[in-house]
Amino acid sequence: MGKSLHKSSYILFHETGTPYEQWFRLGAFDPTRQSEEHERDLVRYLLTIGATLGLVMDEGLPRYRCLFCPVDRKSGIYSIGFMASDTPEFFAGPRPAFEALLRAFGDKHAARKLVGPINGLTWFNYRLRVDDDHRAYPWEPVRQPQLQKFLEAHQFESDAHYTSICTRGLQKFMSETAADLAKVTGNGITITRAYPDQMTPAQFREIHELSLAGFAGNYLFSPISFEAFASLYLAGKSDKPSCLLLATNDKQKIIAYALGFIEDNQLVYKTVTTDPAWRKQGISNALFHGIAKEIAAGLADCYISALVFKGLASESYARHGETIWEHQYILLSRTMSGG
Repeated sequence: MGKSLHKSSYILFHETGTPYEQWFRLGAFDPTRQSEEHERDLVRYLLTIGATLGLVMDEGLPRYRCLFCPVDRKSGIYSIGFMASDTPEFFAGPRPAFEALLRAFGDKHAARKLVGPINGLTWFNYRLRVDDDHRAYPWEPVRQPQLQKFLEAHQFESDAHYTSICTRGLQKFMSETAADLAKVTGNGITITRAYPDQMTPAQFREIHELSLAGFAGNYLFSPISFEAFASLYLAGKSDKPSCLLLATNDKQKIIAYALGFIEDNQLVYKTVTTDPAWRKQGISNALFHGIAKEIAAGLADCYISALVFKGLASESYARHGETIWEHQYILLSRTMSGG
């Protein structure tokens, strides 16, 4: 138990039990919660890789929760996420007990940097939406302006920026990428549509391994086990009409994949990754072209490039036409004195 501050105190712990159940109940106020079952399974996994749970108590009652997770222990980088309170006023200004909790965690783990909101690792819910556009989609990070101000009051600053861009000109994009499809298939690469409910365990393992290699250069990347990938990362993915395309080489090895789905009569490009050894050959363009051919008939002449790290090469997909709207998201970070 932490030191009492103005009738408030904090707890840091690593086990399930009474404090955990108090922590879990506060999840009812967390807009990032996917479901109770998914959260329990996800937290259980994160605890196995070194996560720490935090609670702020007020007069003995749990009022605020969070979870710290190692992202890069060697560099002293930890995430903070699962942030929720049953008292909206909690986020109205700096809280001494929360500050004490941050310092206690940082000192114990020699943390140099905290980044959030991230629910453990960037495979799961993370980022805050910060633009004012009226449109909102279930696959986006949510707006939490009070939480943003609260973190900023505790010395968190803007750390990374992401965008989703809706572009007019899907047919133009398809025309421009037709040559990529012809080039890729002409080089002996096969592109096929996959249906998750028909895929073999071996194919899922290949996709997991490809994801680890393909995402390794992403900001704050940290690997996850195949079990976590299959049961937690893939769980609850969009149930909207979707298309998963695989690119395989002449040895039938999966070297790239891309996922798109339909949202509000628009094509959404959600995920693409390519084996680093096969990049710069037009494969991702060919995959996106193929997705449009598979599921975009009759849709609006626009497409959404979803949740792209600002400045990343894949952001260029959105620049083939006229921008209709752009949504913006951020991560915040705080430099700690650890290490």
